[in-house]
Amino acid sequence: MDQPDFPRGRVGDFFKVQIHDTYRFNFMKDLSEAGTYRRLFYRMVWDVCRADDRGLFVTTDNPVIVLNPCFPPPLSPPVNLAGSMVLYPLTPSWCLQLRHPEVIQQPQLHPMMVVPDMPVHTDQIEIRHGIPLSKDDVDTVNFALALSAKRFVAASDTEPLKKLQIELAQNIKGQLCITQ
Repeated sequence: MDQPDFPRGRVGDFFKVQIHDTYRFNFMKDLSEAGTYRRLFYRMVWDVCRADDRGLFVTTDNPVIVLNPCFPPPLSPPVNLAGSMVLYPLTPSWCLQLRHPEVIQQPQLHPMMVVPDMPVHTDQIEIRHGIPLSKDDVDTVNFALALSAKRFVAASDTEPLKKLQIELAQNIKGQLCITQ
């Protein structure tokens, strides 16, 4: 297969990557329509989280991740476990976080507990907006995203990339192109 032509996007030894919002939302829509995930996503609480002023989210070629405290990244836990949350950075300042309502109501639930299969009301999704995330939380999301990346990590600023380069050097995961 021939390498695609990227003359306008090339910046030195790197390529400038632009991801338009329509791509992000179409990606999430396609993922949510895929069988089992759809039922789980509809029953979860959708939090639109804002990074505090010191934090910036990165994005990768694998922009949607599932985290659970019992599965260290890059392991991807099943979404039907109580401790599993879906994270999807939308912009450098905003991230979509999907969590099971049981964990919000009872934070002490074991993260490995399988959530009950409940009827799904596709016309009713609980969405909460403006949930703050600390810089430490943003750094945790960024590190998990970087470990789950297949080829690249990109950001709107160099600060999170420099931090990730140091952290990734301590947890080597093959060749990864980090770009701004």
